Amino acid sequence: GSGSSGEQNPAYRVCRFRPVRAAVRTGFFRGSGAAARCPAISRQNVKHDTIMEFLEILRKRRSVRKFTDRPVPGELIDRLLEAALTAPSARNTRSTLLLPVTDRALIDRMAQMRDYGSAFLAKAPLAVVVAGDPSACDVWRENAAITATILQLACVDAGLASCWVHVDGRPRRREEPAGEQALDYLRTLLPLPEGCGVLCVVAAGYSDFEPAPLPAFDPRSRILSLDDDPHAAE
Repeated sequence: GSGSSGEQNPAYRVCRFRPVRAAVRTGFFRGSGAAARCPAISRQNVKHDTIMEFLEILRKRRSVRKFTDRPVPGELIDRLLEAALTAPSARNTRSTLLLPVTDRALIDRMAQMRDYGSAFLAKAPLAVVVAGDPSACDVWRENAAITATILQLACVDAGLASCWVHVDGRPRRREEPAGEQALDYLRTLLPLPEGCGVLCVVAAGYSDFEPAPLPAFDPRSRILSLDDDPHAAE
């Protein structure tokens, strides 16, 4: 499981919490920033025919909200977390924390954190809470966003589908924006460290759903040029 793997791998520190529910696999993983010391994700430990080209991974990544009942193996979860935690962070503060949850009953309750946009989480065999420590870095959200993105790309490389469920700043009830927040609700379910924030939850799992092709777009339309500067001729 994630706990034993984290304790044996010197490249990672696992923040332990009193186990309030069996749903939480181990506790939080915090990145080390030492990708070269992560044997689980080294290229030498992966068969060549399983290595996907980076651009292919980018093209294949889609937000998928339908999953099969097939569980994600613990060893694979460990590799996904380790890959995600190689993400860069501001001033190498490593402020991001990851909490993997595999208990279906608890994931079902987590899916109720919002009355809009989170119900599909209940069908995911794996939910990874992407949290951050504001005391470690003032841009913990940006650090967490980079980590969550790399986690989703790692899912593609592992043959999994995933989707981001936003938490930070989201109310539980759409019609009550000033009411209970999604984070407040998650705190009643999970051993979140005091003071930490949660950016999102990444739902992940195997899927036999084939998303419709993305609409065609011209990437050049979103690339700015100095030649377009209205002040350049002044």
